[in-house]
Amino acid sequence: MGRFSRVSIMLGLTLTASAAQAQTDIDALRSSLTETLSLLSFGAISVGGQAARVTQSGADVQIQIPLNGFAAPAAASVVAMARPAANGAWDLTSVTVPPAGALGSSIDNVVSYTLGRQSMHGRLDPQRLSPSTFLAELGAIALHSASGGQDTEQTIERVTLNAASTAASAGRLDLLAKNSASSWHVVTRESGGEAAESHVRHLDGQIALYGLDHQQAARLMAAANGLMQTDRRPPASSIQRHDMQEMLDATAGLLSRFDASQVLTGLKFDRGDRTTGTMGRLRLDAKGSAEDRLLNAGLDVAMDDLSLTSLSADTAALLPHHLTARTVVAGLPVAAVTALLRAGLVPNPDTAALQTRAAGMLATPGAKAAIESFAFDAGPLHVQGSARFLSRPNGDLGTDIHISASGTDALLSQAMGKPGLQGALPMVFLAKGMGRIQGDSIVWDISLGGGAMTINGVAFGQPAGHTR
Repeated sequence: MGRFSRVSIMLGLTLTASAAQAQTDIDALRSSLTETLSLLSFGAISVGGQAARVTQSGADVQIQIPLNGFAAPAAASVVAMARPAANGAWDLTSVTVPPAGALGSSIDNVVSYTLGRQSMHGRLDPQRLSPSTFLAELGAIALHSASGGQDTEQTIERVTLNAASTAASAGRLDLLAKNSASSWHVVTRESGGEAAESHVRHLDGQIALYGLDHQQAARLMAAANGLMQTDRRPPASSIQRHDMQEMLDATAGLLSRFDASQVLTGLKFDRGDRTTGTMGRLRLDAKGSAEDRLLNAGLDVAMDDLSLTSLSADTAALLPHHLTARTVVAGLPVAAVTALLRAGLVPNPDTAALQTRAAGMLATPGAKAAIESFAFDAGPLHVQGSARFLSRPNGDLGTDIHISASGTDALLSQAMGKPGLQGALPMVFLAKGMGRIQGDSIVWDISLGGGAMTINGVAFGQPAGHTR
């Protein structure tokens, strides 16, 4: 074989290998992009069965990925422009979705939207050797949804998302994301009823997911999307149970821990039944883990400056303007929790048997399920307390509740001078009579389950100082 022939063969093999590697790199980019969009949109963006269209111009690559679930436009797709970066990563110079569209398969169950502005870009590393990032800003958003007899219109002035993912052990991901939204307006109309309306001035949130299994996440989101559409697929009850079971199965090994918070400020609402009001601020903080096969989780809620403008001035003065609560579950065997939830999804579940199983689960050493603390004010009255769910000696599910209130006398004085509050006086006197004095507060220790309800050790309905 001549030298020229050998050189030609070697050159051909080299070019073929290079082309194959380039195609492999593009396939990895497409897969990584699809996974990222699905995770960050919580399954709202899902790809179709058709292959992506790839167009190259020099080093730039355009990937057009068909989308699932769109009734319009025809052949809806997400289009990404990418350019190779260092060490196998890709710079996403732009990502766009259809600026207007409709998702759904029937006229009575559809979500339509328009996007006045969209800007999305980031960097993806399919090999996960470096962090992948994604930044999005959407503006002038309008949404309209119809489902059954309910019609909902939403507008959002601006939404931003800043997300980053890094590789964790065993092929898993750590995902960190921050989001914000401004001027979120919602109007809901029930068939034959008045419209309910709400407006949120601003919303800020963040979420951290550690040790995330992206395949289980995709399964969870698919089941959740199916659950939201069951009203168009009768019989709904059996389909709903199936989808909830799918969601439950998808949580197995989903992640190792999470930490999330959401802050809402400047809420105005009108329920359409003459109930109108405002809320200055609402904060939700949630965290949890499933390490060592034990479930540990907590939720903190804080609400400030609640007012109901539809109430009379006397009644509004006693509305809780500030409220905090902290709930905790700890040391619960994940397998037992899953089994209990699964038993509750069967048709006509045995409620008594479920309570017995829950009591047995709480009898596990180190197990805890409680409202660790709650507090609120009502005019001059200040209330704080806690509640714990536990297993009674006879195997029943029980609850121990502790409540402490100060300012009771001031509340009574205020109520006596207000004709509109006279109806509440008997309940306040009854509660005060069942309490015990502790300093400047009145205390109630309430025990439920495992026998008769008791308040401060006295069976409910018995005169204080007497027992059966």
